[in-house]
Amino acid sequence: MKNYIVILVMLITGLTVNSLKAQGSSTLQTNPLGFGTISVYPNPNNGKFCIDLKNPTAKMQVTIYDVSGKKIYESLTLSPLPINEIDFTSHPKGIYFIKISDGENSYTEKIVVQ
Repeated sequence: MKNYIVILVMLITGLTVNSLKAQGSSTLQTNPLGFGTISVYPNPNNGKFCIDLKNPTAKMQVTIYDVSGKKIYESLTLSPLPINEIDFTSHPKGIYFIKISDGENSYTEKIVVQ
């Protein structure tokens, strides 16, 4: 049942995933062309996590959705630094989806705030 909910949320929000890890895993990953490697860590986390961009561009955007597909966080200009820290401690514990985009490519991953 849990897998159907994740797929439904992805369909509602327009999130796409090229590959899913084994059932029960806490990570969804894509590797779009143009992005190189992106890491979101630690995952799970306590509300503070880092986005590690191996090939950052000046026009990156990060959006975070809750499990119902509601947009709850958006940064229109993610720093072009290789590592960016997000402080999400003011939000409740739970499962969220983070989407990183440069306008042409996007990367989506599930994050768990404990």
